[in-house]
Amino acid sequence: MAAPNPNAVPPAPVPGTSLMDRINVAIHLRRYLKLVGQRWWIIALCTLSGGGYTAYKAFTTPDRFMAWSKLTIAPRLETSRPRVQEELNNYYDRQLELMKNEAVMKKVLERLREYTTPPARPPWYSVETSTDRGSTFVMTVRSTDLNFAKQFARAWADAFVEYKTEVMGGVVSEAAKETSQQIARLEKQWDDINKQMTEFRRTNNIANAKAAGDEAQARLSELQHRYEATKQERELLQGMSREQIAEGALAKNPPPRPVKSPSNQPAADNSAPTDSLEMFSDNRYLDLQSQLKLKQAELDRLSAFLKPAHPRWIELSAEIDTLHQQVQNQLDQIDRRRKARIQALALEEKTWLPMIDEYKKEAFHAQDIQQQYSQLQEKETMIKNALENYRQEKLKIDLTSTTEDTIEPIARGLGNPLPYEPRRARMLWQGLLVGLALGSAIVYLLHRLDDRMDLAEDIEAELEEPVLGQIPQMNSAAMRDGRLLVTKLEHHNMFAESIRGVRSAIKFGSRDTTVKVMLVSSAVPGDGKTTFTVNFAATLANAGHRVLLLDADLRRGNTHTFFDHPREPGLSEVLTGHEHWTDVVRPTEINTLRVVHTGQIPANPGELLIGPVTRELIADVRKDFDYIIFDCPPLTSLDDTFSLVDLADGLIFVVKSGQTSMRFAKNALAAVRQRGFPILGIVLNGITPDNPYYYYSNYYHAYYSKEQPAPASRPSGEVSPPAKMATPRRQRTEATTTISIEAQAKIRTGELASHAAIIAEEEAKLQSFKARRTGLKTSPGTQPAASVPPRTGAPAGSSSPQPQLDARAAVPAPGQERPGQLSPLSTPPSEPLNSPPTPPATNPEPQALDTQIRYLKQLLDGGLISQQDYEARKQKKVAETLARSQPTGSSAPSPCGTNPADQEAGADSTHRAS
Repeated sequence: MAAPNPNAVPPAPVPGTSLMDRINVAIHLRRYLKLVGQRWWIIALCTLSGGGYTAYKAFTTPDRFMAWSKLTIAPRLETSRPRVQEELNNYYDRQLELMKNEAVMKKVLERLREYTTPPARPPWYSVETSTDRGSTFVMTVRSTDLNFAKQFARAWADAFVEYKTEVMGGVVSEAAKETSQQIARLEKQWDDINKQMTEFRRTNNIANAKAAGDEAQARLSELQHRYEATKQERELLQGMSREQIAEGALAKNPPPRPVKSPSNQPAADNSAPTDSLEMFSDNRYLDLQSQLKLKQAELDRLSAFLKPAHPRWIELSAEIDTLHQQVQNQLDQIDRRRKARIQALALEEKTWLPMIDEYKKEAFHAQDIQQQYSQLQEKETMIKNALENYRQEKLKIDLTSTTEDTIEPIARGLGNPLPYEPRRARMLWQGLLVGLALGSAIVYLLHRLDDRMDLAEDIEAELEEPVLGQIPQMNSAAMRDGRLLVTKLEHHNMFAESIRGVRSAIKFGSRDTTVKVMLVSSAVPGDGKTTFTVNFAATLANAGHRVLLLDADLRRGNTHTFFDHPREPGLSEVLTGHEHWTDVVRPTEINTLRVVHTGQIPANPGELLIGPVTRELIADVRKDFDYIIFDCPPLTSLDDTFSLVDLADGLIFVVKSGQTSMRFAKNALAAVRQRGFPILGIVLNGITPDNPYYYYSNYYHAYYSKEQPAPASRPSGEVSPPAKMATPRRQRTEATTTISIEAQAKIRTGELASHAAIIAEEEAKLQSFKARRTGLKTSPGTQPAASVPPRTGAPAGSSSPQPQLDARAAVPAPGQERPGQLSPLSTPPSEPLNSPPTPPATNPEPQALDTQIRYLKQLLDGGLISQQDYEARKQKKVAETLARSQPTGSSAPSPCGTNPADQEAGADSTHRAS
């Protein structure tokens, strides 16, 4: 065995086996299992239907049996003469067709009279023919009666053999008779055509006719060429002048040469020129013109120094005149020859025309004879071929009558006693599988057509907005009095934790502007919008914020049912100008939460919300509250929410998992984006494995047509929005709109988790840390002199009964309160809103608490404790201080050295970490 190579590269990991791949497979598997679980009844119904139908067919279909007979070809003795056989495949196909012939089937039924004679009725049956190995034919019969099938197969084989015996003899005789008649008829036609051809050759002298026709055609072609050449030469001479001919134009464009005259024409006179080119080639025109130019040039040269009277001048002039006369004579002679030649050519043309007509007739007659003779030859060939074919057919028939193969049965009426169908178990399995496949296909198709989603990542990608939180679906056992409120749940309830997660996402989100006025809406009713809004406002109030919740669903608002408040008066009275908002605001069991319900249901809520009072209302409540939350109606088909978009800071969009249609949600968000309103994010509500899975149908009418408790009074018609808010009927006090610091500390105490801490161990660690820092050897129990610096704004060593608060949380002196300023609320929610505030009791505990918190801060800065331990211990100190300083039935003072923002940040640290 070869040693392993230490430098060998390890094989690459197989793709698809990583942990993330397995997790993805598990997630997809859970999706499909959930999909099946939601519509399992469809799959079950289809499976049971398929199985039931096939079971009915299987147990109602009677047993079917099969019987058969086998036939084979039995050849006779062959003669020494060659056989003409059909092609094997065609022969087999023809025999299979004959087996199911109507005549054969009639013979079979005649043999089965016991089954076919009334009142007896034959059972169901079917027949089939096929070929087996070699030259064997199989005749198969299927029937619900095994005995009938066997007898039918036996009778079928006998009937076919009988049919072949009867039919083949008559067919051969008839074919032989018809073929003999055709041979006799063709032989007579053959004799007739031979006689016609002999007579035609003798009459038309076919032996010399072809040569005569060829000679006539050659003479005709020669005469036509001569005629065309003469005509072209005449037209050429007629188109030229005498000067052109004299200058040699004919030599440049010679006329066509005439062919040799026919043998029966007299030869032309050899002394005369044979064509026009020879006739005009002997003129002296060009020489005379050349001499004339020379003489004229010499005269022009002498004219420079000789006078006309000079003898040389006179001599040259006489010579020039003589040359002019000779040139003119040459032109006259050429013109006379041209005219004579044109006249001779015209006469020659007239001579050729009669000869051409005569030779044309002779050539056409010869061609007609040749065509008639060719037709006789073609007819003779056709009759000869047909006669040969019929003689070959006659030979085939003669051979068939003596050497035809015969078909004989080798097995008659065999059958299987066991039924071949129905296969009941197989049918049941097939029905169940087909029903299962059909149900699965229907479920998958419904899933593809369904645009509702239940996974946060899918909804986030589809709506293109971040998911702020996922709210679980609570069961009815967690609801008290039919309404779900976080104050009535356990502190660490999953529903409450999810709401706190949304609170952290809103507060600590990366936004450029502070979100103070928020609208909460959904695409359609039934998404849990109001339940989320009420609990979200309660969670913000539990964090120490001043929160105002307004029910802006003026058509069907129901926030009053969560707090057991009456509906009226409320927001509609404020918007109509009948009430001031301070007169309709209601306290809750959460001291920092105030609510304004819908009030009387108006006839025109959209017009009221868009009126000027709404702007005045929001501007006024911004001064007194940290957060203003509007519970708005659904966005689909309603415009009420869009009346508030320019007055708010953002929209929280609620989507119910597995129920909200993405089409409606996308349309609603598109309408919000079109108006330029910021969307804070999406809250995914109803997260549960078994959440309802149904479509919205007629959601608008179903939502607003439900019977509502009739209000005490309903306006008779639409109410016009007023120009400004109504004047308050009672004096606006701090107890109406502000929240006490003690109430905030009380609420935060309930939210702080208690953790065990050992103060002595903390002090020992602090002393040890300081000793390492300063180099001093201090015992663990020694307290440094300046371990706790004095608070800012207080003299050293003094004991202040109340911690110093920030400007927002400061407690005003009695009689110096201003509207909207924070002041303590010592009255419980059940007391009247206009009761005077009770000042907080003086307690020395806050200063000690401030010292302990600073001590924990030093431990954190020195790295001795973690941030989580610091938060837990600080919360424990606050709780212990409040427990010692608060008497029974009185309001607790605020923790020293801490403000609502610090407490809020500490409370939400867990949610931010998660």
